[in-house]
Amino acid sequence: MNSNTLKKVVITTLASIVVSAGVYFFMVPYNLTIGGTAGLSIALSKFFPEISVGVFQLGINIILFILAFLLIGAEFGGLSIYATIVVSVSLIGFEKMFPNIKPLVDTPFMSMIVGVGVTAIGIALTLNQNASTGGTDIVGKILNEYIHVDISVGVFIADFSVVVMGYFAYGINAAMYAIVGILFNAVVIDKVLTGYKTRIKVYINSRKWEGINDYILNVIVRGSTLYEVKGGFNKSERVMIETILTRPEYIKLMTFIKEFDNNAFVNVATVSEVSGEGFSYLTEENKKVLKEKNKTRKM
Repeated sequence: MNSNTLKKVVITTLASIVVSAGVYFFMVPYNLTIGGTAGLSIALSKFFPEISVGVFQLGINIILFILAFLLIGAEFGGLSIYATIVVSVSLIGFEKMFPNIKPLVDTPFMSMIVGVGVTAIGIALTLNQNASTGGTDIVGKILNEYIHVDISVGVFIADFSVVVMGYFAYGINAAMYAIVGILFNAVVIDKVLTGYKTRIKVYINSRKWEGINDYILNVIVRGSTLYEVKGGFNKSERVMIETILTRPEYIKLMTFIKEFDNNAFVNVATVSEVSGEGFSYLTEENKKVLKEKNKTRKM
């Protein structure tokens, strides 16, 4: 197992445990059936109290993976199956270590907010490793294959069905919390995923562009693109610099620009994802430059 694969497995393991912790410590005490196989398991445990939530979830996910394999083929990687097992086994483990768990917060609403936040972060970290914790996204893919709805619509249908099950198990209040929780869950996952990859695109129009470009290339050690531009008002010709940076690098660049050319015109935009050399992969030359950069910092 190489270091990259090991890193993926470790992150997936920890993220899956985080998901199960969010479910058990915040959703189970108030019977919050917030979609997914976890919500369905909480609802079913009302009708079959002799079976634990963790056992229900493990059984449901096994059935879903078998259905997915039979109906749409082997599209689910080993890491997804592993993550699903870790979530279910962790949930069973929490049930054994902390039986009859009591609410950790005073109200169902706060428990829902914290629980959804914790599980959504875990799910997002798992998705970032190109894995899945199973559940309703499998249902979404099956519905997409056979009735040709978008996967997101299929997932919503599955989650809404769990909400209905929660209504029959625990009443209207549980169903309302579940609806709010599903929406909040989607928002948190999206924010975590995009925030994890967010970069800053900077356009700089300056008469001292050579010095700024040199700082980007040799101090920050990022690439840049140069454009010949003409001012719309006075028709003066200049060179505009475009570069994409991490947030700490952006702060460092702006500090330099304010000292080097306080009259520079700077235009900034947030980029949700960047792929390519220096971001999604490093060449041997990149690695060599970064190594020299780190040596300079330590001196």
